[in-house]
Amino acid sequence: FYVSTAGNVGIGNTSPSSALHVIGVVTASSGFSGTFSGTSGSFSSGLTVSSGGASISGGLNNNSGGITNAGGLSGLTALTGTGALTLAAGGTAQNLTLSSSTTGSVNLGTGSGGTQVSVLNTTSAVNFITLTGAITGASPVIGTSGSDANVHLTFAPKWTGNTIFGSGKVGIGTASPTARFE
Repeated sequence: FYVSTAGNVGIGNTSPSSALHVIGVVTASSGFSGTFSGTSGSFSSGLTVSSGGASISGGLNNNSGGITNAGGLSGLTALTGTGALTLAAGGTAQNLTLSSSTTGSVNLGTGSGGTQVSVLNTTSAVNFITLTGAITGASPVIGTSGSDANVHLTFAPKWTGNTIFGSGKVGIGTASPTARFE
């Protein structure tokens, strides 16, 4: 324990550079009440919030190591960065859910305003589309699922637009049509 002539307190440190400068792990077993604030700073060995959550205003800059959260992240209005953003569900057979509020939508785009995919929310929807990848030599599947016994798939182009299939061939009951409509 050390107090400098400037009034800075050092724990495990004989030359504290701030009001409280600790070298080592700080544990607050009954909780912590206070604010971390300033124009800069870092947790070089990580920051763990085990219960009760954390409120972060002004942004969270994570240059390496990722953000790991065992419970959930809510109330986020933006996640931005200069590198790729990866969202992954941990564990085995865990779902990753991106959801909007009530009647909002989930948009995927270029970040410069160019939306490439927009998933619109229908209040109380019980039927949905599925996208399933495929192994080598097989075809990916666009399908439907939900609580109704029979769920149709509707293609709805905008206004007078067309639905175009890349090969120009449509097969019913065949996976390899040889004519435009077979």
